[in-house]
Amino acid sequence: MGFWETVAPRYALKRAVARQHLQVLNTGLSDHGANSSKARNRAWYVRPGSADRDVSDNREKAATRCRGLFYGGSTIAAGALKRFRTNVVADGLRLDSRIDGEYLGLTPEETREAQATIEREWSLWADNFDADASRGMDFGGTQRLNYFSCLLNGDAFAMLPDIEREGRPYKLRVYSIEADRVADPPTAAWADRMSGKLRNGIEVDQYGAPIAYWVANSHPADGSFTTLIQPADWSRIPAFGDTGRRNMIHLYEPDRAGQRRGMPLLAIVLEDLKTLGDYTDSEATAALISSLYTVFVTSEDSTDPTGSMEESLMDGEEKVDDDSPATVEMRPGMVMDLAPGEKIETSNPMRPNARFAPFIEALLKQIGSALDIPFELLQLHFTSSYSASRAALLEFWKTCRTYRSWLVKSYCQPIYEEWMWEAVLTGRISAPGFIDDPAIRAAWSRAKWHGPSAGQLDPLKEVNAAEIRIRNGLSTHQQEAAELTGADFGANVKQLGQEKRAMESEGLIGMSDPSSTLADEVIEDE
Repeated sequence: MGFWETVAPRYALKRAVARQHLQVLNTGLSDHGANSSKARNRAWYVRPGSADRDVSDNREKAATRCRGLFYGGSTIAAGALKRFRTNVVADGLRLDSRIDGEYLGLTPEETREAQATIEREWSLWADNFDADASRGMDFGGTQRLNYFSCLLNGDAFAMLPDIEREGRPYKLRVYSIEADRVADPPTAAWADRMSGKLRNGIEVDQYGAPIAYWVANSHPADGSFTTLIQPADWSRIPAFGDTGRRNMIHLYEPDRAGQRRGMPLLAIVLEDLKTLGDYTDSEATAALISSLYTVFVTSEDSTDPTGSMEESLMDGEEKVDDDSPATVEMRPGMVMDLAPGEKIETSNPMRPNARFAPFIEALLKQIGSALDIPFELLQLHFTSSYSASRAALLEFWKTCRTYRSWLVKSYCQPIYEEWMWEAVLTGRISAPGFIDDPAIRAAWSRAKWHGPSAGQLDPLKEVNAAEIRIRNGLSTHQQEAAELTGADFGANVKQLGQEKRAMESEGLIGMSDPSSTLADEVIEDE
């Protein structure tokens, strides 16, 4: 057997093994997004970390920077946050009691009467400032405050203490807490910190469910004289009481499993917003300098560069600076003699920059895409066609409805259920079986929450479409009234009946269809 006949199989085997190794290396993302050998990826290093650790290491800095952008650092950041607050919450979501009368064995009349009683009692508690522990807002205001705090800081906390106040039938209050006040106390057990049981002010069990919250009695960075002589003291607030009822509402939206604190909405676009703000400031400064139209007088004679200018001044009022003869105030129609060898040169920084608007627009589109806000809504500038503008509104409304549903489940409904407990226990609402049976309790506590509508670019087209959906059984009067105007259909019908009776009593012509039909039905029922 020759040399090549002996060596060739060995090389063939090595080549086959190398091909297999190469195939393994090139599977999945190993040669693409997860590759570290390419020149552009060698410096792209991100350390791994748990969701809890990633948030705890960066939440405070991200929240502080977001607050800085909101309070004057970026008009786009402030506008984006306010856009969500206005469309998701506005002045507060309103209760629409929807008890399951069929399951509870109630007739339709009894169901309507019970719902009206619940809404009346709820309004007695929710529509005055005593709902807030600090007496600074009604329940709708607490929704607005805590939702916006969640967007700005990453999460928001609200305790539910019982505070008795003279003249008020209910003791339940909403005590809003700044997110920074929930933190690990300095005296926390070392073992709890190392084991991860306590982190960022929240104790959890083995499944990650909250057990207790550690709340400082004042903001850790308050800096007031009181906090300097007496540092903040922490209190341990159990997440649930002995009866299983809530003591604390924690409003946040986790992005990863095991995450116990939230991150601000703007955290993912902080660098883009900072770049946008810096670029805008620099362009504005350059444009301001350009508007001053600076003029320089150059001279070939180095002995006295300002002599001829001094001679050209007729009086001292034409000087910008009396201490400097070289500064001349320019005015319309001004004629100034120049000495031999002197000439005028102007400074032209080429501003406004023609590329400013396209660059800003491109950056805003990226920011809007990351925040789920269409470009038109981010700028509140509709220049496209009706179809394109309506598509942008509908797309943004999907995001707002998602946030609203989350707010209802995480904040409004839990507080409403706590209020129902007190209303039933005090006898102000009769709800047989509420205390003993969870299923009956859920039937009594069923509710819908309505807020601001999406708005319409062409109201006539929207109303015609709503009529067609109702006529074909695709929607209801109540749903369309809530989505189009944010109104309550039942309240509208009652009001129409009252207005029709008032018009008829004065001998005025009745209302036209279909409103008159609805009003007639109300009158006949009564």
